[in-house]
Amino acid sequence: MTALAGVEIGTPDRAPERSDARSFLEATLAHGRARPVAIVIPAPIGAPLSLLERLRRGDAFHLHDERRSLTALGATTVASLVGDGRFRDARAAYESACATLDHRAHERCADARAVWTMGFSFIAGRARAEWAPLGDGQLTLPRWTHRVDGTSATLTLVAAPDETSSSLALAEFDAIWEALIAKPTPLRRPEAACARHLDEARWTRLLDEVKARIEDGSAEKIVMARRSSVVAPHDLDPTLVARRLERPGATIFCIRRRGVAFVGATPERLFRKRGRHVTTEAIAGTASLERDPSGLRLFVSTKDVHEHQLVVDAIGAALSAMRGEVSIGTRALRTIGSIAHLATPIEARLAGDVSAFEILQALHPTPAVGGVPRETALRWIADNEADRGWYAGPIGWIDADGNAELHVALRSALVVGARAYAYAGCGVVAGSDASAEYAETALKLAPMLAALGVAP
Repeated sequence: MTALAGVEIGTPDRAPERSDARSFLEATLAHGRARPVAIVIPAPIGAPLSLLERLRRGDAFHLHDERRSLTALGATTVASLVGDGRFRDARAAYESACATLDHRAHERCADARAVWTMGFSFIAGRARAEWAPLGDGQLTLPRWTHRVDGTSATLTLVAAPDETSSSLALAEFDAIWEALIAKPTPLRRPEAACARHLDEARWTRLLDEVKARIEDGSAEKIVMARRSSVVAPHDLDPTLVARRLERPGATIFCIRRRGVAFVGATPERLFRKRGRHVTTEAIAGTASLERDPSGLRLFVSTKDVHEHQLVVDAIGAALSAMRGEVSIGTRALRTIGSIAHLATPIEARLAGDVSAFEILQALHPTPAVGGVPRETALRWIADNEADRGWYAGPIGWIDADGNAELHVALRSALVVGARAYAYAGCGVVAGSDASAEYAETALKLAPMLAALGVAP
């Protein structure tokens, strides 16, 4: 058991909702138990990112969009996942933990369940030194989880059987509650930072190699990515970076682990699973709204439509292979800040009891971040790019009922002290132009570089 680090014991507020939640937590901890227990209590919605900002020590995991958020602090158990069998091993670790976990919930949140967080590198077995704290993948049962869904919020503590004293848990509860109800600190501008980018001439040479493979028929699409290295005058605060990235249409994430942080604002959900119902989307094809305010050019661009359709076809085929009744929606425009994408919603009703880990194995990586054929693209990426780490990998959560939500970790950066490594990519198909694709990656990098303090 790893207790939440760095909290201070405070005097609990006597407001009814808080005292009621605290009393239920204390009473539940006082009962003897033979198994780990997930204690679920009602909580204020608050400002979830302030949990990471005010409780700065220890591992943390955060995801939020306009409606939902999940913030996890500390760890009861962590499964470090290595190699090509990491999704299989994650499923085994999850199922083993589910079998031993008891649930006790306050009457106001009786249906809430414990949540495991997870994240994986894009390719297994290639972690450079800076990515080592995250490795190939991790499945974590957090000590504390704060979840918001619309207008309601819950707070869950996972306590071990040998946790006989409630004083530490109650001190942590008080610190978390205070952080939630506190006003967010003013968002200050970042200090000036310097960046080093991949040379455009080298980019052009690499893209020409990809086009040669497309022309000889060995590949139809390969997604190229480049990395920019950033140096700031002082240690970067990943929570502030995440707050600067907030914009409609993006899912913000911030993952802290052993002295590093992975932060970003992704437009792409890999899938969402509720029972047998799976929703996902194909996102590919990019345009600048500053150059094309309507974004309609994307719908008549042969190159972008072809790139997008490859993703639609691959996701549809993967879900159909799991005996799913697949429904493909109408292609539309998706905007995030000054960037527009082609987006097609996809739904499936699975015929049997398919695990979220099976869906993850089938979908990752989609042609939106890998290529077609998948193995050819992955081999080229492994041979020619800097290690992507968790960039373009799947991150998200799964609950004790098997419901899950995974996102593709795009528009992201790894923060290590005063340094950061920011990533962006683009799909290369027949008709791609090196200069235009380099400009596309610059467009995608711009919000992150600004959040890190790099001048345009």
